[in-house]
Amino acid sequence: YEPGNILRYGASPAGVVDSYAAVGNAIAAHPEKVYIPAGTYIDTNGPSSHARTIASASGFSMRGDGAGNSILKQFHFDFTVTGSDITIQGLSFIDHNWALTLYQCSDVKISNIYTRGRNTGTGNRAIILKGCNRVTIDSCTFRKHQNGVYLDQDSTGDMNRDVTCSNSVFENVENTTGPWCVGFYLRS
Repeated sequence: YEPGNILRYGASPAGVVDSYAAVGNAIAAHPEKVYIPAGTYIDTNGPSSHARTIASASGFSMRGDGAGNSILKQFHFDFTVTGSDITIQGLSFIDHNWALTLYQCSDVKISNIYTRGRNTGTGNRAIILKGCNRVTIDSCTFRKHQNGVYLDQDSTGDMNRDVTCSNSVFENVENTTGPWCVGFYLRS
């Protein structure tokens, strides 16, 4: 397997064996490029027990073989401070509370992503952006979330700037506990 391929680090595409450590090892070994081939990869610890934190440097990409083919079940990724030129493409995130959280990242491209949350309960969000700049979300499906995309300020109070979403679908984005259940939520 080529460098950055999660199979090289012991990930199991059958969706039965925990692949959390293998995905983390691939990210640690190749923080610039991670490839998730077709298959279902599971974090058996559950959707909100721990997040895979990526201190993303410039040029990070995480790509799969297409939404519906490369499936990450119960994973949560945190992309943290100073990352730029980040690409996340061709993946499905299934049965999670949060799939992606990006902090102070810039020049982010998220495309061909399918997300399905665990439920529509409070706090269930597909993508959380905090203090990010120049984010493009294209051709994504957000299903069964309180918020498909949640725009928030970072810890210093910086808001997101220049966030674009196109050709995307928000399905079953609802919650009976409050009026803030929308595809895009902007916290002021």
